[in-house]
Amino acid sequence: MARTQLATRLAVLATCLLWAKPTPSQTFAIGSTGSGQAPLTRRESVILGSWSAWLALAPSACAGTKVDLTLPVTKERIPEVKKALLQLADETGRGTTATPEQKRSMDSFALALASAEPSRPASPDMLSGTWNLVYTTEKEVLSLIGDPGVSVYQKLDSSAGTLGNSIVFTDGKRFDVSGTVSSGKQPEAAADGYPAGLRSSFRFVGAALTVNPSITVPLPPFGAGWFVSVYLDENLRVNRDSRGDLAIYFRA
Repeated sequence: MARTQLATRLAVLATCLLWAKPTPSQTFAIGSTGSGQAPLTRRESVILGSWSAWLALAPSACAGTKVDLTLPVTKERIPEVKKALLQLADETGRGTTATPEQKRSMDSFALALASAEPSRPASPDMLSGTWNLVYTTEKEVLSLIGDPGVSVYQKLDSSAGTLGNSIVFTDGKRFDVSGTVSSGKQPEAAADGYPAGLRSSFRFVGAALTVNPSITVPLPPFGAGWFVSVYLDENLRVNRDSRGDLAIYFRA
């Protein structure tokens, strides 16, 4: 693929702020990126798969048990809904193989969590950290994450107002984007086309494609937008964007 085509596709993925989960067999690049972005450390390469480990803690009966969403999702029931959601997300390959029925189920789980009362009210500081995407309905992103050899992660620092997105390929190439992000101080009610939740706006300010340790190609950054975290707790983030797409993230 020509460099410009690759850069465009990577930028589309970065612009959407949607990130793919790594696979257990994946190899991560460790060391300097040569682009001014923080390197992927050995510790990070291990914890990026932590959502799968968390999912493994779910009772085995969860696989064959339907969660009754006609009942209110109380604080006590949130773990049950989260486990069912994560399992279904895994079965759909981050959404790449989701059937219409599975998509409706994911929407139902997301709505149930968005309507639930979390144990701690969402705040901007809860956005900070490294996040992996476990499910998305964004068509442009789905076309890029079908290959399990591609790992993508996002780092947010709400206090500094920064974000860093990195796509790491198994052959060592990587794409890094840096940007700014600002969030409301507390969740807001639905208004002006936004769903209820913690609203965040972002803008990219830098980008680079690292071909190998000695070749890094600066790219013009582009992209700005917003997302709303309709559910946010210590390890799960459910987002809706301006097009109504659903994205679900798990903290690394």
